[in-house]
This record gives sequence, structure tokens and C-alpha cells, in this order.
Amino acid sequence: MSVARSPYASAAARWPLVARSGELGAVAAGLSDRRCQAVILHGQAGVGKTRLAEECLDRALGAGHPGGRAVASAAAAAIPLGAVAHLLPGKPVADDPVAAFARAIVTLRSGKGTRRYVLLVDDLHLLDTTSATLISQLLQTEHLFLIATVREGEPRTAAVRSLDSGDRVRRISLGHLGQVDIEELLEQVLGGPVEGQTLQMLSAASGGNLLYLRELLLGAMSAGTLNAYNGVSRLRELPVGTGALADLIDVRLCSAGPEERDALEILALTGPLELRIAEAQIPSATLERLETRGLVQVRTDGGRHSVDLAHPLHGQVLRRRIPGLRRRRLLLAQSELLEASGCRRRGDPLRVATWRLEATGAADPALLLRAASLARYAFDYQHAARLARAALAQEESFQACLLLGETLYELGEFEESDGVLQRAGTLAKTDKERLLGVLQRVKNLFWGTLRIREALDVNDRARESLTSPPARDALNVSEATVKAFGGAPHRALELLEGLDGMDPRSRVMGALARTAALAEVGRTAEALDLSESAYRAHAEVTDLVAVSHPSSQLISRVYALCEAGRLDDAVAVAERGYRDAVADRAPIPQAWLALNLGRSHHLAGRAASARRWYAEAAQVSAVHHFTAQRRLSVAGLALAESLLGDVDAADCALSELSDLTTAGWVRPDARVAPAWRMAAGGDLTSAREVLRDAASDAREQGLWTMEAQLLSEIARLGDPGGTVTRLAELAELCDGAFVRARAQHAAALADRDPLKLAEATSDLEDMGAYLTAAECAAASASAHRRLGDFRSANAMSVRARKLAAQCEGARTPGLAWLDSAMPLTGRQQEIALLAARGLTSKEIAARLVLSIRTVDNHLQRAYAKLGVTSRAELAGALEMPPPDAS
Repeated sequence: MSVARSPYASAAARWPLVARSGELGAVAAGLSDRRCQAVILHGQAGVGKTRLAEECLDRALGAGHPGGRAVASAAAAAIPLGAVAHLLPGKPVADDPVAAFARAIVTLRSGKGTRRYVLLVDDLHLLDTTSATLISQLLQTEHLFLIATVREGEPRTAAVRSLDSGDRVRRISLGHLGQVDIEELLEQVLGGPVEGQTLQMLSAASGGNLLYLRELLLGAMSAGTLNAYNGVSRLRELPVGTGALADLIDVRLCSAGPEERDALEILALTGPLELRIAEAQIPSATLERLETRGLVQVRTDGGRHSVDLAHPLHGQVLRRRIPGLRRRRLLLAQSELLEASGCRRRGDPLRVATWRLEATGAADPALLLRAASLARYAFDYQHAARLARAALAQEESFQACLLLGETLYELGEFEESDGVLQRAGTLAKTDKERLLGVLQRVKNLFWGTLRIREALDVNDRARESLTSPPARDALNVSEATVKAFGGAPHRALELLEGLDGMDPRSRVMGALARTAALAEVGRTAEALDLSESAYRAHAEVTDLVAVSHPSSQLISRVYALCEAGRLDDAVAVAERGYRDAVADRAPIPQAWLALNLGRSHHLAGRAASARRWYAEAAQVSAVHHFTAQRRLSVAGLALAESLLGDVDAADCALSELSDLTTAGWVRPDARVAPAWRMAAGGDLTSAREVLRDAASDAREQGLWTMEAQLLSEIARLGDPGGTVTRLAELAELCDGAFVRARAQHAAALADRDPLKLAEATSDLEDMGAYLTAAECAAASASAHRRLGDFRSANAMSVRARKLAAQCEGARTPGLAWLDSAMPLTGRQQEIALLAARGLTSKEIAARLVLSIRTVDNHLQRAYAKLGVTSRAELAGALEMPPPDAS
């Protein structure tokens, strides 16, 4: 289902302008103010000065101003008036400034009315003196308005400096774009959202420099490393940019002398160095020159000073140019210097081990293990795995196997992880080591390989030999995690009694499982209280083995917030956790939180947003072999596509879903997707049967909030009567506001009571469940109309439309009759939907176990209510895709 694409046309064309509205307004204000002669845009190379200036000129020309453009350059500067000669009428007059001025005045005055001539000069700092003098004179006449760009740090002549100063000149400094602005820009250029890690990579590599960003993107597309899955773009590897970008950076660096080049190469290989370490080998004068020229920068963090290259891409280009033997010599020298200094910082062993490994392919095993641990606790799993492999290659040990097994799990290499963890078990010498190996292996078996029975067997066998209270608690938490996330929440809660008395690792991991179980059984308030404190506690124990990323605590919190009827809060918390996971390069919580963002938006009714997040979750899960998350994500994607009426895309997602292994526990609510696909095709009867089976499974497993959701879907698809009693029971069992609202909604639908439906609409709207609220309001309008209260019916119809407008194009049977003159009954609705899909009366009768005469009678009444005369007109009246789309 993943489709590669290379949108060269949009990326290579002129990019849209983002995050510059304030600057555009400032230039426009300057042009409208006769006291202002010029606006000068200052900034480093590549920040978008030229693009902004061009936009300002285009807008001025569009407003009726005459204008033109001049590009200053070193070549043009050698010729008087070389930059502006093409704008002057007649033959060149470089040797006669008076004549040049006179001719220029003619051009300026030829414009319409009193509008000033707008002149754009790109790279004003390169302008020749004669041109600068002429422009300065023309500005005094007030017939000319200057928009110019200046690159920071470049030398300028006195004539140019005079243009860039004075009370009648406004200077605007442009900085680099932030990540939020880069995201907006890339979405416009690529025509869709960008996966989180990709956005972070491009933001970090470009440093917010627009020119660099553009060349990185073009380079990725040229190399075929940028792909899209359901509209979400993702880089398969770090971007390297184009040859043009490398040449551009080379030009920037080529002015460095031998001593300066040495310093730049050291920093390119090592990254930031403590200033005292840098000054021990690089003369202070050299560092000062490099800082003045903007090639290095000094940072201060907690009283410590460090020096680094000014831009990450400079290091990338430099590293590619350093010969192998020189690289080895420099890295070993840095290792020795840092070791001689005492490796005072926590991360210093990691740096030394990395440098020695890169230089020689080996390092002290103890140092490698210490470095691997530091990398793992910093969530740098790729680096940790590399170091642990190197340590294991030199000396087999339990710690090396455990570290490697854990990092392989986090990277999605589950089968290899299991083999390494089994080896760790044979190397364990103490009960503590045996316990840690078991805990990590159970985690990998359950979440990674989806071998639930084997995971529980491994856990049970460990109980026979590991009998201490701490071991008992840890193994209970391990089993409870499998039960909580594997369809047995009540058993999980039994195992998790007495969390407060456990050790820190068991406490935070137990809280994660307990929050999930509480949310599933409807004890929402407890789940929310626990998840808040657990998240804070989790952040303090990330340096313990087999402890997941802290954002993992937020996954179940998001679920609980949804059940509490706080959908906006759920989205906010999921976004916070997602950003943290992306920042720390933690793919497992990234996939889960993207999935939960999809679910939160789906429950809110924002179908397009749900599709976007489900697509990212499915993409990340596929890349990292997260089968459990991928199944749920692809199911969510099929659901969102069905709600949006794209049945072909929904079928494609369901086909992908059918290809995924069914090993492990499959959540009953995964069947919501095929049910809604059936509903999108008009087969409400089959859709409800699928949901009834799923609801029955959820009830049997004690998943009460899930059961409530499934029953609510049945009510929304035309059979509220069959759900009312059980939903009322669940509303008593569960404390979440959403379960109560679902019960209220179903009861009001079954009674066809317009006032109760209006009340349910308000409750759902207050929660942010806009799609279900819109359907409820439409049902209220229908009930009012049936009773002859057309004023109230119209008011509720208006309300339903307003709510539906927030649902990003979602289309459901509950909204299909919103614009009809008379409401359809449930049976008329079902038959009309099937007829609109192209089924004959005989086929409909067979499916619904009715006579053909009954089907035709219902169909004729539906025609009359919808204002149509044939089956061919039904699809349009019901706002459905044509029959061949199914």
C-alpha cells in the first residue's frame, strides 16, 4: 500500500512563503508611507531574503506600482551602473552621471498617477558605487522606493552604507525558520503532512536555513529516499543534500587557512567540544577568527562553555572530505585529550568510546558497555545497539546481551532481540540478572513477536526460581502488563494491588499497566489520577533497565481522557507525548501516540485529521515491524477513509490489514473499521452484525468502555433499541462521561424523543464529539419534523449542519437525510442505501429477508421523501459515491 513518490515539480518550483506575514506587512507599510524611502532586508545567506523581496515586489506590482529588479554581483560591480543599466532608457550613460539621473527620472515619472517606482536590488552589498549613488539621488526625489537584500557580515562601500542608513530607511532582520514554520512549509511543498522524525531530521540538518532545506529535500528526492504512505512523507535515512549544496558549503569554507581548516575538521569529527579542550589544541586567535566569520559558535550551558560548528551541514561536508588516516589520527587524539582531562561530564565515556570505535573498530569492552548504557538512557537506540554489538564482539557478557536485546526491541528487531535475550539468560549469574533478562524477554515476546502464551510461560517459569518479594512484584507487573494490554484487565488489576510498596521500576511499569486496565473497565477518574503521578515518577527512573520511554505513560492517559469526555485534552496530551517521543527518537511511543491522536480525532469526528495520524502511525509501525500497532493503525485508516466516503482507499487499507499476521491478541474494536466500510457501501445490516460480535467479545473480556463504544456504533447505524439496556448497565458500571453520553444518545434514538436527542446533542458537543453530536442533532430535527414542529426541526437542522462542518467532510448514514424534506425510517434508509449501491430489489429482499414487494414499497416512499424518481438519482440524494466505487 506504500507508494513512493517524487514531487519534483512542487519542490523544484518557487516555494511558498511562510512565517513572514509580519515582514510583508512592514514592507507594505513602508511603501504606503511617503516618509519611508527604503526597506532593507538583512540576514544570513539562505534565510529567504530574496524570496521575501520578490514577494514584496510582486505585491507592489499587483497593486499598480511600476517597478523593476536589479541583481548586484561582483561581476556587475566592475562596471559603473552595471547592475541597473537595463532599467535605464536609451544607451548606457555610465560616464555621464547627470544624463543617467535625467533618464532615470523619465522612467520613474512614466508610471501611472503618483505611485512610486519600486526597485528591488538583490545583494545590495555588492552594488557598484555609481549605481548606489544614482539610487541614493533618486530616492531623494520621492519617485523611487527601494526594497533591497543585504547578506550579514559582508563588506560594503560607503555609497552602499549610505543607502542602508538614515531615518527614512527601515531595516528588517530575517532569522532562520523554526520547526513549526518548517512543518507548514514542507506540507505546502509536498502536498501533505510530514512524519515526525523526518521533520526533525530536516529541521536539524537545515538549521532552519531555507536554501539548505530546499537542497536537502531535492537531494532526498533525487536519491529516492523520500517516500509517502497515504499522503504522509517520510525520509528513509538522513538527508545528504545535492551536489550544489555541497559546493555552496565548500565555497563558504574554502577561505579557511590550514590552521583554521584543522580546527573545523576536529569539530566536524567530534561535535561540540568543551572550550578548555578545544583551546588545548586550537589557538584562541584561530577560534576567534572562525567565530567572527560565523563558522563556529560558542555556547554556554550551566556555566560550561563549548564550541561547535555554526551549522550541522558544514560538518557533514567536512567529514566527507577527511581522508581515512587523518580521521583516525584526529579521533584518537581527541580521545586521549578527553581521557587525560578526567572525562568529567556524564556523556564523556560515550564520546570516547564512539571516537575509538570509529577510529580503530574496537575499544575497551567496559568502556563500550558504559557508553552503550549512556546511549540507551539517552534513548539513542541506534548508537546503543552499535556499541553493545562491539562490546559483545570482544567479550561476551550478560550486560552486553541485555543491552543489545533491549535496544533491538526498541528498534523493532524482535526476533533477533529474542535470540540475544535467550543468550543473556544463559549468562546470568545472579537472581537480579536472571530477573532482568526475564522481564525484557517477556516484554519482547508480548509486544514484539506477539507470542503471548510463550511470554506468560516464560514469566511463570521464572516464578519457580525467583521467589524474593521484589522479584515476585516485578513478575506480577510483567504478567499484569500482558493481561492489561492483552484483553484481561480485571485480572491485571488483581495482580497490581499494592503498587506503592514496590521498587521504583516495578512501580512505574505497574502504573502504566494499571492505568490501561482502569481505563478499559471504566474507572476513568482513578486512571487519570494514577497516570498523572506515574508520568512524573517515570521521568525520574529512565536510567533503569527495561523501562520504556516516559511518554509511554501518556498512551493510556489519552485513552482515559477520551472516556472522560475530554477529547480536546486527549489531543493535547497525545501531541505533547508525541513531540517528546519524536525528540528522543523513540519509535515505539511515537507509533502509539500517533495512533492515539488518530483515535482522539476520530472520536471528535475530525475524519481527515484522524486519517493523517492513523497514516503516520501505520507508516512508523511498518518501518519498525510493530505489528500490533500497525494492525490498529491500518484499521483506523480504513475507518477514516470510510467516514470520508473514499471506499477505494478503505478497501486498500482493509486489504493491507488482512495481510498482517493475526498472532497475538486482536482488539475487538479493530472490527469497527470493516463495519463502517460496510456502512459506507450501504450494508447496514452486515455492519451491525460485525459490531454485535465485537461487542460480545468485549463484554466477555471485561472491556467495558470498548463495549460501550461498539454498542454506540450499532445505535448510530440504525439499531439503538438493541443497545439501550446494556448501555444503561455500562453507564452504571463506568464513571466516564462518554459512556453515559453514549447511553443517553442510544436511549433518545430508540425513543425518537426530540428533546432528549437535543439534550444528548449538547452533552456530546460539550465533550467535543462533533460527528456523533451532529448525527444526534439531525435525529432530533427528524423527530421534531415527524411531530409537526417544523420550527424546532429547522433549528436543529441548522445546528446539525454547524456541527457537521467541524467534521472535515465525514459522511455517515446519520447525516445522509439532513437535507431531505421528510425523514426516512430506519428500514427506508437501509433499503435506499443498498439500492444506491446498485443492488436490485431481489438482491435487497434476499439480504434483508423481506419480500420483493415490501422492498419496492419502501423504496417508493424513500423516493418521495428524497425528491427523486429513480435509483440512478439515489446516490446523489444520499451524497454517496457512485455504485462502481464499491
